[in-house]
Amino acid sequence: MKVVVARPERVEDHGSWIFAERVMFTKRELRTVDRDAAGDPRHEEWLRARGAVDPDVTTIKLVLRGDRGKRVRITGMRALSKCMAPLTGTYMYAPAAGANDVIGVGLNLDRPNPRAQIIEVDNNGLADHPMRMIGDYFATKTVSLKQDEEVVFEVWAQTTKHYCEFRLEVTVVDGDKEVRQVIDDHGQPFRVSADLFSEEEQTALAIPHAYDVVYFGGVATKSSNWVRVKPS
Repeated sequence: MKVVVARPERVEDHGSWIFAERVMFTKRELRTVDRDAAGDPRHEEWLRARGAVDPDVTTIKLVLRGDRGKRVRITGMRALSKCMAPLTGTYMYAPAAGANDVIGVGLNLDRPNPRAQIIEVDNNGLADHPMRMIGDYFATKTVSLKQDEEVVFEVWAQTTKHYCEFRLEVTVVDGDKEVRQVIDDHGQPFRVSADLFSEEEQTALAIPHAYDVVYFGGVATKSSNWVRVKPS
């Protein structure tokens, strides 16, 4: 089995980010982010390159391809995770417009090395926030791949308590052999941090006091650009 694509990919309508350190953007840098924000992947790449981490949930596009002369079966997936206290350096907050439209499997990183789960959705295919997960996805499903056939997963990895670094481990049955293949983000772990911006602070658009530096953007500010905000 060949890994064709394994990368974090924004699928939610928000532009929020968390950094481990205090990040003081120049006005020119903020203009760069604003210019690239409207659906341009350079916006995401630029921020990730500077240490930006997804808040609460990171979504990984995972494309796998059969590369054997016979079929192989994918029978399991889990995160190999290392978690610690959430990040509190810098927060960039641009709120989502609505609920999460979910297709894929979920990982609850508040548990150690979690297995891929089924994500509970409503009749419209929307998930709550935080997402609810309802059982091992591969307990009732297997995915088989013949030569050059591809399968695409959206892997939704969520934490409400920690900062987590993790890799994906996929279990594959190849003939009479069971193989475990570890997948990462181009040699680095995938990353996500719990969001410490409380519901009360979000409702009032109050400045979250858990972070050293805070920027507001989108509907959280009257300006069209990112604005650094300070506690009153």
